[in-house]
Amino acid sequence: MLSPAIRSTFIFMIIVILSFSLAAFPQSDTTGKTVPFSDSLKTNVNKVTPVTKQSKLTLGISPEIFIPEDRSLSKNYSVGYGFNLNGSYKLSEDIDISGAVGVIASGTEFEDIFGMGDNETNSYWVSASLGPKFYTNRGTTRIYFNINLLYSNVYYQNSRIAGYVITNSSDMLGFNLGFGIEIPVYKRLNAELYPSYNCLYPLCDEQTLHQSSFYKISAGVSYNL
Repeated sequence: MLSPAIRSTFIFMIIVILSFSLAAFPQSDTTGKTVPFSDSLKTNVNKVTPVTKQSKLTLGISPEIFIPEDRSLSKNYSVGYGFNLNGSYKLSEDIDISGAVGVIASGTEFEDIFGMGDNETNSYWVSASLGPKFYTNRGTTRIYFNINLLYSNVYYQNSRIAGYVITNSSDMLGFNLGFGIEIPVYKRLNAELYPSYNCLYPLCDEQTLHQSSFYKISAGVSYNL
């Protein structure tokens, strides 16, 4: 199973991101004027900050939680943790093209073919996705949904356990469907939450994994270049 160090690192990253997200909620000064949280810490709350031109390119990083959904997957794979590096390019005010590469580590159990109990190892899901992002509103805080083409390659830490031979690796192709919210934190920095449903199909028959579906929850930050 996953080591306590991996789980602790993931939880720490989530706490840091949530701390940054507090800056997204506006505060009121003594005059009743709403100002960003970071500006409320300054003496001169009425100082006007020049508006900077936004770039079409945005890059980000997000820790992720992997949650198996179908029965066959949840039987052998535990909740996993990882992260992704993502980016988007603005095509119009309401449409982006977005992509991500990431890795998830999940504890994995297979039954001993000799009936001696379960055998544990770790699996690593290396994935890449690409697709359009559609925004549903305009303003500072934005909501979106998207659908991506998803490719994943699954590796195992130990490919031979108690006589059970694991196919290393498994190539999978499918789709990713989800929605998200972007919250401004400071100038060009945004906090982002993105839950999604993922479905993968094997690219060949002789693989350890077959059709698989799972949920992922991503929470991270992005920066507009």
